[in-house]
Amino acid sequence: MWLCRMQPVAGINHKSISHPIMNKTELVATVADVTGVSRADVRTVIDSCLDIIIDTLEKDGKVALAGFGTFSVSEKMARAGYNPHTGEHMEIPGRRAVRFKGGAAMDSRIR
Repeated sequence: MWLCRMQPVAGINHKSISHPIMNKTELVATVADVTGVSRADVRTVIDSCLDIIIDTLEKDGKVALAGFGTFSVSEKMARAGYNPHTGEHMEIPGRRAVRFKGGAAMDSRIR
């Protein structure tokens, strides 16, 4: 059973999700229930995966997960703006931002 291939996995009742936000605790519990692996082990794997993704993005890398999507870093240019409370004009500094683009398999299931 491969969870990472974005295919429906037998045993997961997707209709039982009562709210649109799944937090990490719920993700860990769901993966543990489906795979039979302990929650502690699942949490370790998920934390490790997230750390690796963040480390890769910090080094200006890109993480492409086939069937899921691609994480990348984009540069936001500095721009002019204003403070809505005072009306004062100001320069909004440039920054780096994480982007995620869903893959074709995800897009087709979401639509």
